[in-house]
Amino acid sequence: MEFRAIILFLLVGFANTLRADDLMVHLQQRVQEWSQVNGIESVYVEIRTPLNKDELYKLSDEYIPFKKGRCAVPVVVTKNNRQHRMLLSVIIHTFERVFITKRTIQANEKITSDLLERRIIETTYLPSDVITGDSVPFQYCAARIIKEQSVLTQSMCKAIPVLNPRDIITLQIRSGNVVLTTKAVAKQTGVVGEVITVLGLETRKQYKARVLDANTVELVAY
Repeated sequence: MEFRAIILFLLVGFANTLRADDLMVHLQQRVQEWSQVNGIESVYVEIRTPLNKDELYKLSDEYIPFKKGRCAVPVVVTKNNRQHRMLLSVIIHTFERVFITKRTIQANEKITSDLLERRIIETTYLPSDVITGDSVPFQYCAARIIKEQSVLTQSMCKAIPVLNPRDIITLQIRSGNVVLTTKAVAKQTGVVGEVITVLGLETRKQYKARVLDANTVELVAY
């Protein structure tokens, strides 16, 4: 009975163990699944920790927080019927579709399609706020001067105001399921989602309101 228990323990312990080459393939598959969830065009994994052909490896069952660039991957290593845990040092190289500027864009200049080109490049070491995938940055203008052949990032852009001072707008006032409206005038510029000051035309009082679009704001506070 003890002998059977030992055999069962060994079978469970060595299940799903892989040699170095097979570990590389399996790890690449896992990272590929992660990249698809995160909308990344393609990836490849570079293992920096030396692997021994005489050892067997198994990816840890715990959650692995993959990320672009350097990453630590927990594995269980088996050699001479002994097991120990270790962290593999890997680099996850990512390739994504980004926007590249065709010419220098001046500060506050509206970003339009003719100023940019789409290109798939390696983004492993680019800033985390790089604009990738199907995001369309055409509702923005340049927050500063952007040099030619720059990879566009969120920090380079700012939202274009949809409201300007003295614009006449509709102020929505919600009370439960009831929505009342009145006319107001914007006291400052505002982008969608921003809270600005408006002046009620009938009450002549100032209110804080959230910008919904170029014509409408919603009351936040008196």
